[in-house]
Amino acid sequence: MEQISLEKGFYLETANQPGVSSELTSLLSQNGQNIKGIWGSTYSGKGHFAFITESQAKAKEVLQSSPFNNFREEDFVVAYTEDNTGSAAAFTSKLAKSNVNINWLYTTYYNGKPAIVFSSDDNSQALQALKH
Repeated sequence: MEQISLEKGFYLETANQPGVSSELTSLLSQNGQNIKGIWGSTYSGKGHFAFITESQAKAKEVLQSSPFNNFREEDFVVAYTEDNTGSAAAFTSKLAKSNVNINWLYTTYYNGKPAIVFSSDDNSQALQALKH
């Protein structure tokens, strides 16, 4: 791995209906928040989002005064990687060998570089596994 860091992000549960992702991303962008990475999914009849913005403090203010105020702040691991065949397999293999349980993950271009962003049951152990 080229670079690995622990970043603050948000996890949000929403209604599962058309337009929610547009409302969330529009709210953030209209308030000057650049979304550096975002994941979204539906399960158990709810929408779920995990995202990192340029300014955690400002995004928190925006969310607190919006209909999306039921968020929680979490630590996410950002691991820069190569954009080639097998890089995700190498990454997940290191975590598996260290018995790290991945809660969710997504790939993105983070600060202009390919990266895997994820949350695990033990981010400290995950960081150690990826540094070796």
